[in-house]
Amino acid sequence: INMLKKLIAQTGLETERLSLEWVSAAEGERFAQIVKDFTDKIRALGPSPLSGGKPHVNLLEGMLAAKVAAEGFRLRVLVGRERKLVEEENAYGEKVDQGKFDETMDESIKTEYTRNRIFLLLRKQPMSVKDLSASLGLDPGKILRHIVVMRRRGLVAVDRVEKGSLLYLALEMR
Repeated sequence: INMLKKLIAQTGLETERLSLEWVSAAEGERFAQIVKDFTDKIRALGPSPLSGGKPHVNLLEGMLAAKVAAEGFRLRVLVGRERKLVEEENAYGEKVDQGKFDETMDESIKTEYTRNRIFLLLRKQPMSVKDLSASLGLDPGKILRHIVVMRRRGLVAVDRVEKGSLLYLALEMR
């Protein structure tokens, strides 16, 4: 849930739209109160920008990138190993500090989300680093670093050169 909330935050959607509560079958009143409180919170937030006939396209694309990132190997492994790494030890017999783990997770979430946004944009049409930078509002140097990694992994390739710029395209989905 923490990973999903961080991914949702990357998209710009309110993280309060996601909640997880553990309730026993014997806690009927508590369950009813939790549902009421959550319903009130959602009403206060208003309709989701993802619902209706015309969802916010940028947000929709961001949510798709978040979904693909959440399903990806890197984030699933980190989530699956958090408790063991923090409470027990890693392959080197060391415990990982929770703060360091959280930093690694946060950086991994940002990286995987950004790479999936790039990939989805390049699936639509070939684009240059400059175009990707403008579309995503990120530094061209950061975009280029992602492109280099994605090329090594066989996710993107050079399509053509246009006006002195390389245009990249997405290869088949992983």
